[in-house]
Amino acid sequence: MRNFVPFTGFAPDSSQANPELWVDCSGVIPGPLGFEAAPTPATGGLPALAAACTGAALIKKADNTFKLFLGTATHLYDGSSGTAYTDVSRTVGGAYTGTADNPWRFAIFQNDAILATNRSDALQVITSGADFENCTGSPPKAACIETVGGFVILANTDNFTDEVYNSAYLDHTSWAVSRATQANKYRLVDNTSSGSIRGLKKFADKCVAYKDTSMWLGVYVGSPVVWDWKPLPGDVGCSSQEAVVEVFIQGAPAHIFFCAELADFYIFGGVRPFSIGAPVRKWFTERIDPAYKYLVKALHDRQNERVTFYYPARGGSTINKAVTYYYGQKYGVAGAWGIPVEVAIEATVQVVTGAITYDTIGTALGSP
Repeated sequence: MRNFVPFTGFAPDSSQANPELWVDCSGVIPGPLGFEAAPTPATGGLPALAAACTGAALIKKADNTFKLFLGTATHLYDGSSGTAYTDVSRTVGGAYTGTADNPWRFAIFQNDAILATNRSDALQVITSGADFENCTGSPPKAACIETVGGFVILANTDNFTDEVYNSAYLDHTSWAVSRATQANKYRLVDNTSSGSIRGLKKFADKCVAYKDTSMWLGVYVGSPVVWDWKPLPGDVGCSSQEAVVEVFIQGAPAHIFFCAELADFYIFGGVRPFSIGAPVRKWFTERIDPAYKYLVKALHDRQNERVTFYYPARGGSTINKAVTYYYGQKYGVAGAWGIPVEVAIEATVQVVTGAITYDTIGTALGSP
């Protein structure tokens, strides 16, 4: 009778005497059924953009259709056709003036108002038209955006980098501070938590604002305060909105994110963040370029309950390496790590492909 030792994952920082761990791998990631070969890169059908992509999002509309938006420093595009881009930049106001350090970030609000912000330009919106346009109501220019509980929330504005605005209730075109409409603004600063807001992320009916070394939890309390923002315990934060994802673990919301200041990975379940990076932290620190840690981007594979973090290898600013974390509670090993196939990226976005039918199954599987 053979004794089998189940694998528990990629853990280069652990003792090499443990037979269930491995200290090196390539193209192997954890999943719901254990460990599996990582998917290989594939051409999606869209051509290359005219310039570097500085942000992308897949937006699910109320009718359950999807829209794929991508941005460059000067333009916004709709790639929903899967074969070509349609320029949906504003037609009034001139070309955009974004930068790589102020990427495009997208959100969807009630009645399918699609919003885009980059801190350099006026808040953009598409409602019933074909193109984006400047949002009315004089919203601030902002780096971060999220929609929670009937409000659009903007942060890191052109007024103050630690400032948060919320729109009027159910109205993305009303931003003047008012008890009647509930539009308001705040400065998130105290003696231990200064600095710029780097990202916003919904947490159930709440919102978390991330700074480099702190987190602030926003809770809706109604007028006159509207949103009550309080710093969370600890000195953990996140350097960008792209480095944090919202997940659900056994039905409960959580955030999984990368803290550039500490070069470590964390999970936040509502009280305080906890490190999950012990098996790979030292290994990762030795491989990521210390000057470009803020470029880390996360991609959430919701179906398979895993998050992949893409990062620039030491010696360069190009994002070309990755590590994958499995948070699920199915038949796989919860908390396991792996390394996907290496590929250079500019932005991360989850995509939806068409269904495989009887007529296309041969093409999908390839020739025998």
